[in-house]
Amino acid sequence: DDRVPVGLRAEDVHIGREKGGNDVEVEVTIKEVVYRGTSVDYLVELADGQDLVATSTRREPGLEPGGQAVIGFSTEDVVPLLPD
Repeated sequence: DDRVPVGLRAEDVHIGREKGGNDVEVEVTIKEVVYRGTSVDYLVELADGQDLVATSTRREPGLEPGGQAVIGFSTEDVVPLLPD
């Protein structure tokens, strides 16, 4: 098995209604939107059922629970989680 677990900070995950030119972009379903004062957390579900959180400093219009969105991130922001 060549899979390696990775980490990605929530604030490095960009979310929107359309693709935005990130290195990696994936279509997702929005499960929950949580307003946290100066930021908004979007809990989304990937096609394989995994959950991921994207944090934005602004509310993205049209992104509501049950709706579709695109998340994206730079490959430079991915951190391999290798055992010590």
